[in-house]
Amino acid sequence: MSTETATRFLASLVEDEESAYSTQKQALNALAHFFKQVCGVEDPRIGVKLKKTAQRVPVVLLKAKTSRLFEQLDERY
Repeated sequence: MSTETATRFLASLVEDEESAYSTQKQALNALAHFFKQVCGVEDPRIGVKLKKTAQRVPVVLLKAKTSRLFEQLDERY
């Protein structure tokens, strides 16, 4: 694998898939580790600028919906 291939992969994570920033960092660190430890490249140049993503609002159930959900369960639960 070449650093150009790794750069294209990481760029697709950033631009095409709009992955979370932590996912981008994890992929970058994994690629850097691979090149250093497996390929023996001391300073791999993966020229992709990571992009911060907006904070996502968690999806939660409203209190009324939660109550209706619990009403549907058997007594033993």
